[in-house]
Amino acid sequence: MNTKKAVCGLLFHNNKILSVSRKNNHNDFGLFGGKLEKGETWEEALIRECYEETGYNINIIPVYYEAMCGDALVRTYICVATDYSLEYPERDLAVVKYLSPSELTSGSFGDYNKALFKHFNIDDKE
Repeated sequence: MNTKKAVCGLLFHNNKILSVSRKNNHNDFGLFGGKLEKGETWEEALIRECYEETGYNINIIPVYYEAMCGDALVRTYICVATDYSLEYPERDLAVVKYLSPSELTSGSFGDYNKALFKHFNIDDKE
């Protein structure tokens, strides 16, 4: 059986993290990302998903955290936007905004995000 694979991005700006709501619940936020399409690399999928969900073009730093989240192997890379002046309050029926790490430790991906933040020693301290 093939393990499902998904990729997420961790992008900071002014001590906040770029976040995307679930399409069906605008109060449930997580990192941008999604499943790999057939033949895609992790990085190709992340660049595609980020642009589709947020409008940002990104550069990927080759540092990542990888763990199971539900039934999928998820890899989260640290990213840098090529232009932080863009603003996308809503895109593809989801809400896009910057949130603090603590705001991302609840909801559908809260447990994964807690482990991710612990791995990278991320907290809300300035």
